[in-house]
Amino acid sequence: MSCFPDPPRNLNDSEANVWFGGAFIERTNTRWSNNWHQFRAGKWAVFEHWGGYEFLYQTWNRIYRNWLSQTEYMLRDDIPFEAYLPHSDTSDRSKQLTRIYVPVKKA
Repeated sequence: MSCFPDPPRNLNDSEANVWFGGAFIERTNTRWSNNWHQFRAGKWAVFEHWGGYEFLYQTWNRIYRNWLSQTEYMLRDDIPFEAYLPHSDTSDRSKQLTRIYVPVKKA
């Protein structure tokens, strides 16, 4: 999983902070990291991106520029995130699946 705690300023923002991690049902003590972010309960719009990461930004653009403006939802105050689901055939990038989770609420 990954997320941006603050939005990048542009597509190639080398100063943007990115959080990488995993999803847990409850907080655990690990050697990997002591840092945690707890997502608030609420509605999440979930989108699927199939294919390589070089075109992932296009899916994000469609969500914010097209989908959101045509729905009865607005953004909720939480951080959107991506979840990367592995596929057994790593040589075929068209089978890579990324799920994008966007926090929403009724407008």
